[in-house]
Amino acid sequence: MNKKTKEMLEYLKLTYLLKQWDEVIEQAEKNDQSYDKFLKIIIKNEFEDRSEVARANRVKRAKIPNDFTMETYPFEDQPHLNRKRLLQRYDSLDYINKNRNLVFIGPSGTGKTGLASSVLRHAINSGHSGRFIEFSSLMEELLNSIADQSSKKVIKRYANYKCLLIDDLSFLEADKAEIGLFYSLIQKRYKQSCTIITTPLGFSDWNKIFNNKQLTDALIGRLSDNGHIVNLKNCKVIRTEPDID
Repeated sequence: MNKKTKEMLEYLKLTYLLKQWDEVIEQAEKNDQSYDKFLKIIIKNEFEDRSEVARANRVKRAKIPNDFTMETYPFEDQPHLNRKRLLQRYDSLDYINKNRNLVFIGPSGTGKTGLASSVLRHAINSGHSGRFIEFSSLMEELLNSIADQSSKKVIKRYANYKCLLIDDLSFLEADKAEIGLFYSLIQKRYKQSCTIITTPLGFSDWNKIFNNKQLTDALIGRLSDNGHIVNLKNCKVIRTEPDID
């Protein structure tokens, strides 16, 4: 490859050809390919290479703090978990295609975060944008946005993710303004995208977090309407690592 050709490929961002130029030329000569087939192979490989780079970038931007996949979850240790139903939703991308929410409820250590992260990763690998964030971190970001008057910008950013995983919704101190912004985010995402929540608390305890029954009922309604509840309350603790739950 001469310098001019390399510069043009770099300008066009044809990374596959940049990396595999000699191999592509060698294979074309060896297989005596037609121009049509030769071009189709180049286009296909360039597309696949670019798609993989885009996928890897989406995963990186999602900030998922673990490498769990659905295949690594020990379903055999959890007979009370409806594996078939969960895998059906997972494999069909029902939660993405129909903008359904998912709420994983159960004690710490049952694998809620691992399962939820697997669902998020599957959505990202399938071409959708996604983000992982802990509930406490999200609430802190919303609180800070009040001070610098960037609330609309922050809500818009999180609302734009096709799949948003909010991990470990549990007790914390929050004021009305902060809680109101959280509800605004959930409302903005309602039936427009998929929101995934993991929590050790049943819905009956959520009012203790938000300290506002009307808002709590509305929030639960938005998350459960057209959504799925994955109940791990009767599941046993299978791991103790802090990055599971």
